[in-house]
Amino acid sequence: MRNIKIAIIALLAAIVYILSTTVSKYFSFPILPYLKFDLAEIIVLLSLFLFGPYVAIILSILHFILLHFPYTEFPIIGPGLKLLAELTTVFSAYLAFKFTKSNSLNIRLIYAVISALIIRNAVMTFANYLILTTIFSGFINYLYSTIPKITGLSAATFEGQLILILLFTSVYNTLHVFITLLPAFWLSTIPSMPQLVAPINKHWLYSLINKNGSGARKN
Repeated sequence: MRNIKIAIIALLAAIVYILSTTVSKYFSFPILPYLKFDLAEIIVLLSLFLFGPYVAIILSILHFILLHFPYTEFPIIGPGLKLLAELTTVFSAYLAFKFTKSNSLNIRLIYAVISALIIRNAVMTFANYLILTTIFSGFINYLYSTIPKITGLSAATFEGQLILILLFTSVYNTLHVFITLLPAFWLSTIPSMPQLVAPINKHWLYSLINKNGSGARKN
């Protein structure tokens, strides 16, 4: 059983790597093109719903490592911010689905989305603020340059440009939560999914809700 789970994690890590290095490159956030909508995060969140938080955390760490191959423009920092964003979303979804007092999957999903929006935006705004005011302070003009072209909003000072970058980074993170969390949830609730994962593991999402005694409800 353990060997099967390791093989599944390796397979999911391979899918994550392929998505990150191929498809996701074509889904840039237009206002800040260096930000990519990474569809690999769907797989990470799907692993949470199917196998639980430990598998999702392991997969996120493997994602961080694999993003350095074959090359990354900003090693450690870029993949590190990605890891932080993934873990905050995983953590938020885990808390919501584990502790929300409802047998309705959709109610728990609503709480998961709300908590992910709040926690991910708070953590990533703070992390980006630290990075942009220290290591990347010399890149502010470059990072800001597409904002006035796309939105018409402009700022002449360092502080103003920083605020706009952080603002639209929050918009990006907000969109990313919806783009990744909702598809992962829907995939995990496909009727045949519990049977598919049964030889490896109990369906984490369903087993968690079934502990309340009356079973999971979609509505």
